[in-house]
Amino acid sequence: MDKTEKEVKLFLLRVGIKCDHVGYTYLEKIILNCIKDPTLFKNLKEVYFRIAEEYHEKNPLRVEANMSNAINFAFKNKKLEGLNKLFGVKMVDSSHKPTCAELIRLGTEYINMGLYKNFVWEEA
Repeated sequence: MDKTEKEVKLFLLRVGIKCDHVGYTYLEKIILNCIKDPTLFKNLKEVYFRIAEEYHEKNPLRVEANMSNAINFAFKNKKLEGLNKLFGVKMVDSSHKPTCAELIRLGTEYINMGLYKNFVWEEA
């Protein structure tokens, strides 16, 4: 596991996406791909189809559904508020749940900007 892969995994865990959700694996893979090639943001649906092919998912729409399910679970359990800690600003509140594309973008930017280097987790 290289450093970037480790930081993506930590990002997802810190924002409350549990690793036992199928969507976690898809989010991790897509964020890693977007870090390598930022032009993928222009057509995320195509990326979902490629991920479905890679993981032998018969219905590519299940990729997005599984990611959305993982995000919904974290949002419902107020775990996504970890985004606020990671970025130091209010990114999520009780009225706004990020979409798959938003979370992918935030994860990619978090790694690309190197914000993980200065992050210290503080328990409240």
